[in-house]
Amino acid sequence: MKSMYIEKGNKKNIAYFIGSFKDNNFVEIDNTATISESAFAHSDVEKILFKNCSPNIGEKAFEGCESLVTVIFGELEKDKQDNDKSETTNNQTTNNQTTNNQTTNNQTTNNQTTTENYETKIGKNTIKNLKLASTSSAYDIQANAFKDCAKLATLVLPQVSSTLTIEKDAFSGCGALRTVVAICDKVDFTANPFADSSEHLTFICKENSDVARFARENGYRSVYVG
Repeated sequence: MKSMYIEKGNKKNIAYFIGSFKDNNFVEIDNTATISESAFAHSDVEKILFKNCSPNIGEKAFEGCESLVTVIFGELEKDKQDNDKSETTNNQTTNNQTTNNQTTNNQTTNNQTTTENYETKIGKNTIKNLKLASTSSAYDIQANAFKDCAKLATLVLPQVSSTLTIEKDAFSGCGALRTVVAICDKVDFTANPFADSSEHLTFICKENSDVARFARENGYRSVYVG
């Protein structure tokens, strides 16, 4: 699945999202430095996967994406249905039985590898079926980045070994937001970036992290890992 967008400069900055081939509701972003201001604002995307990359999110980058449900920084394990579809397609396009058998064996190996690798270890705990994206650089989600994404329910942030900054009103007006996965030790919150979001918000975080303290101070629930 390919997305159409305007790329600005030499650092792979997405300036404006146009749309996607086949499925306009799912966008996968890889090897991108920055999502520019208002790049995806008011588009009809439903799911965004930042795969193996750690872009900074510009101001109002996804503001008003009313259909947006899930934002994940990382890679998800494909379910069995997806693998079955891939196998069917390969069988239809392969004429040689030996090649088919080799392909099947390779798929079995790949599936086993995927199941083993697509998880995130945090101390003695494991997040299954998800490999978090990580970065050693400072990371910034700017003001109003996801403001008024009314259907956004799940947010999985990258593992940041430096400082993650979430600016004012970055997720305000996200009334359906239920779960935020934030496995970071150092997080700089500008005011409460989740103002006017769901009162039932739960943070998946480390017990002694800035995220845990923020959750306690603002009356949010926390589930500790690591």
